Amino acid sequence: MYPYFKGVIAINAGTLLKQEREKKGLTFQDVEKITKIRVKYLMAMENNSLEELMEVVYAIHFIRSYARFLEIKKDALAELLPEKTWAQDAPAMEEPAVVSRPWWVRLVNKLYGQPANNNTVGAS
Repeated sequence: MYPYFKGVIAINAGTLLKQEREKKGLTFQDVEKITKIRVKYLMAMENNSLEELMEVVYAIHFIRSYARFLEIKKDALAELLPEKTWAQDAPAMEEPAVVSRPWWVRLVNKLYGQPANNNTVGAS
């Protein structure tokens, strides 16, 4: 993806985050207090090196949270990040296994008025 040009200076995502933070007169400690994102991660985002510290899925979440806090429009930030960042989604969650409940649990449920057809765990 091509960097966003503002005049003749190429802007990347980290630079945009840093400029917005400085424009608002905020320190890393100010941002950390409100967003609960540690200073080392804030610095890594502004240096475009967050992926070195964590998995891409978590990095995306941190970047989005930081950008939302700084009131940066999602589209403006998305065009500055590499396409691979947005293309990789969270790993698919597995369907919970359907496990039969022990006989004694079904008996207690029957005695105390629980639905008789509720004899499995994880079933919808």
